[in-house]
Amino acid sequence: MPPMNPQPLGIGRAALVALAAFALLFCTAGLADFGRRDARNAVAAREMLASGDWLVPTLGGQPRFEKPPLMYWAIAGASQLLTGGGVNEWTAALPSALAGALACAMVAALGAQFWGRSAGLLAAAMLVTSFGFFKWGRTAQMEVLLTATITLAVGCFILWDHQPRKLWLLFAAHAFAALACMAKGPVALVFTVTGEALYGATRWLAGQPCRHLVTRWHAFGLVIFFALALPWPALVMAQGDAKEVFMHEVFGRLAAGWQRHAAGPFFYCAALPALVAPWTLALPLVAWLFWRERGALRRQHAPAVFLAVWFVVVFAFFSSLQAKQDHYILPILPACVLLAAWAAAGVRWAGRVAWIVAAVTAIGLLVNHGVIVPRADAKTSPRAFVAEAHRIIGGQRSATALYFGYGDSITADMRADIFYYLGPQTRLLAVSDKQAPATAADFVKLAGDCRFVVLNRKSWPASWGAELPGWRVALARKLEGGEFVLLGRAAP
Repeated sequence: MPPMNPQPLGIGRAALVALAAFALLFCTAGLADFGRRDARNAVAAREMLASGDWLVPTLGGQPRFEKPPLMYWAIAGASQLLTGGGVNEWTAALPSALAGALACAMVAALGAQFWGRSAGLLAAAMLVTSFGFFKWGRTAQMEVLLTATITLAVGCFILWDHQPRKLWLLFAAHAFAALACMAKGPVALVFTVTGEALYGATRWLAGQPCRHLVTRWHAFGLVIFFALALPWPALVMAQGDAKEVFMHEVFGRLAAGWQRHAAGPFFYCAALPALVAPWTLALPLVAWLFWRERGALRRQHAPAVFLAVWFVVVFAFFSSLQAKQDHYILPILPACVLLAAWAAAGVRWAGRVAWIVAAVTAIGLLVNHGVIVPRADAKTSPRAFVAEAHRIIGGQRSATALYFGYGDSITADMRADIFYYLGPQTRLLAVSDKQAPATAADFVKLAGDCRFVVLNRKSWPASWGAELPGWRVALARKLEGGEFVLLGRAAP
């Protein structure tokens, strides 16, 4: 087994790791079309830049309080810096790619601190080539930003333990914990607080000095945490129904009656192998080595024990919740790959095989997401549908609307990807189920002076009839989620 052999990674090596990870994540990011979730963040950032209001995010002109604004700010800032305010697939994916690169650098630093530089570099390679991390690290979604801030928070705390004179590491840990909360809310504390507490507990059980972990300097760290995490909620909670929406979105998921994304208690047993792949095969090796070294684990392999216990506690917590999605446990992937690197370093041939697998996987991911997927989506994507619609619309884009007539929350359920590609001049005819037009005449009245309307066939109730008077179907395309049509006013 690899001994505890602390070796500082060094700024130069950390920078190279971050650069390599960023290149892998970002070089194909802008080739993919926005999905619905990506487009929500991109549209919110676009509207933030257009309105100049960086406090209250909006989507289709409606306030969006479901999530904190860190990802919107990051996309808007990147777009303003690189394109002068134009949000596109590249600027929207840039924050995730940068965050993923920093997460890989921290994983490399932790692996080097625990077991040496070779283990650290291998862990970083495993993280960036794991399917789940690569998938989310190329998107405009906040999952990898959350993963990175959590990893940096816990990582800075651990590095401070080994270098207690560097108090800036302790303060950075509190700052990154605050940014994690600003990325996705208080749920981030489940990862950071349990990670730091369990690390201290395993140090104590191993008989290692840990008194310095309890210090008055935490008070200054908490000042930093609250200074970063509290202002935005304090400013927006008094506006409209912000408090109810945010509390329902964050804490409602803890309730047994939460139905959105509901799944059984073993959901993550199937989701985790897909997220960690191709390193899933290393997990049985980790379990076997834990069994083989069970007598020496507490004192000789304390870092591995910490990572395993942290993983089990977080996995059990999220498995106990009613609401489940695979990316909810993405922030625990760094612990998984660190354990995998520890196991690979403990078997003579496993390390070499792991580097070969990492290289082959990286090439395969680049080819798949850089060539195969873009070609397959070229004619069936929302971007392709809207491009064809724009050819029909011509110069009348300001007279175009997207009709959304089902669902209680437009910010959660609307087709933001189509709304994004239609452009900022597009109107949004958004109504709830209860307010949806009952007849074709009601719809025509709702459309007002719009010359073109894009809608999903699901929004076309039978009560409207087969055709709308005065309108014709100019374009129809089957996309994910239904058949979308472009309606144009018939020539008189």
